[in-house]
Amino acid sequence: MGRHDRRRKRIEVRQGLADKEAVGALIHEMAHARTTDHHGMPWKREMIRLREAGAPLMEPDMGISLDDWDGIRVTKQIFQRRVEDIQCAPSSLNLTLSNVIEDFIRNYGGARTVAEFKRKCPWAGAVFRDAKKEFAEYLKLQAELKAKLARGG
Repeated sequence: MGRHDRRRKRIEVRQGLADKEAVGALIHEMAHARTTDHHGMPWKREMIRLREAGAPLMEPDMGISLDDWDGIRVTKQIFQRRVEDIQCAPSSLNLTLSNVIEDFIRNYGGARTVAEFKRKCPWAGAVFRDAKKEFAEYLKLQAELKAKLARGG
């Protein structure tokens, strides 16, 4: 019934909706604008906050729970992208698989616990190790290049 275009800072609501539907769609899209994610945990928390504040949400938004998964399957590619993003942070030196999974659950959902996530996504450990190895190789090459440039080469 609506969509949020972050790049253009614009919310569009389909014409011809009843007032109640239009307001519900607008609130749904405003939550997207405020949380910067799709239907992950930050968005769910915002929708729950709005519901508890008495906002006139429409179904199925009225029934959103933090335990819900939005139907998007957690893929290796989505998880790998998150691992790579987290590795770029300065505090990532002691990063563990459990840390990454906790972050993923907090921001995207997919499970309630680290153990549940590992059961649902048994490939997560291999994706984490491969991404960590690639990042270590990248850092090594970067250090070698810096050393070479410092020597004037």
